[in-house]
Amino acid sequence: LCSRSMALGERMRGRFDAMKKKYSSIADVRGLGAMTAVEFCRNGDPRQPAADMAAALKNEAAKRGLLLLLCGAHGNVLRVMIPLTIPEALLDEGLDVIEASLQAIGA
Repeated sequence: LCSRSMALGERMRGRFDAMKKKYSSIADVRGLGAMTAVEFCRNGDPRQPAADMAAALKNEAAKRGLLLLLCGAHGNVLRVMIPLTIPEALLDEGLDVIEASLQAIGA
């Protein structure tokens, strides 16, 4: 189970790291195993939390059929905790929805 969790986490964080390079509103990507957090801030500045951007992402993803959870003191952190039984194709589909939603909201 530990190796599966680590493999899924690496796959997921790799995709989120690529998104971070593309979207300036992503300030940080962190996690352990299959648990990942993506922090949204204005221009990537952690002193300027972007809860509105995180909420817009959550709403856009919901329109596309993906439910997301936000957390953090400012509500600007996307929390992703995937089941260890998830097929890689389904994980990729969810990450595709997140990326399309980021593009749609102009992140």
